[in-house]
Amino acid sequence: MAEDNGLAGAVADPESGAITHAPTIIGEDGKFVENWQEILPEDIRGEKSLRDFKDVAGLAKSFVTTKRMLGKNKIAVPGDTATDAEWDEVYSALGRPTTPDDYGLKKPEDMPDEMYSEEVAKKALQLFHKIGLNRKQAEALFAFNNENAMAAYKDMAEQEEHNARELADSLHQEWGRAYDQKVHLGNMAVEQGSGGNAEFKERLVGRLGNDPDFIRFAANLGAKFAEHGVKGAPIPTPSELDDKIHDAMMKEDYMNRNHPGHQKAVENVQRMFKEKHGSGLA
Repeated sequence: MAEDNGLAGAVADPESGAITHAPTIIGEDGKFVENWQEILPEDIRGEKSLRDFKDVAGLAKSFVTTKRMLGKNKIAVPGDTATDAEWDEVYSALGRPTTPDDYGLKKPEDMPDEMYSEEVAKKALQLFHKIGLNRKQAEALFAFNNENAMAAYKDMAEQEEHNARELADSLHQEWGRAYDQKVHLGNMAVEQGSGGNAEFKERLVGRLGNDPDFIRFAANLGAKFAEHGVKGAPIPTPSELDDKIHDAMMKEDYMNRNHPGHQKAVENVQRMFKEKHGSGLA
């Protein structure tokens, strides 16, 4: 008598009592025979997941695991060939809002208006929705991006402030007491050159306002505009005073002690030295 493998052999139909024979699906090695799924009902025999089972033990373990998971909120992950509609179902189950606007994310109150772009923010929300982010994930990513942008903006502002201080210090050293007057003349040149167009002036200053050469150019140009309009004598810069001192010391009244105007020439040179070093004004 052949050994019974547990699945093959005579069985009785529960209704008619007729004796039938079940197909043998277990091989001698204890594993499922090839195409064992053919004995299953037609609506499930083609399931790809069944191909992974090699024996009864594997099938039983899967069944037990599935029973343990019953009642839990589980979501099946679509495979590589899943459609957009299938992924949309998963994203919705994971908490993705219905539309990008439903994320409800707005510009942070402490963010300057010039830093925030409604158009860029709208595109970001559309991307969040497309890749399936739920509201909590979108909020975290939105906050992370805003914090980094704010940090970069702060660093840029601090660098610009540092550059402005260095530029001012350099021009203070170059222009001495004439600094304020030179700046005023430069502003006057920009005002005249922009023809009263505030937007044009703003663009010009935004692009060139921190360029030392442009500032010197504007100051020189402003001096030309104001040659007959500035009250009082223009304040000379240290380099201009050096030229004046040199010219004065080369004159005969300074070089010749016996010249009637020698004492006055010496006093004039001394006054210019004091003016250059800021230790006294005439």
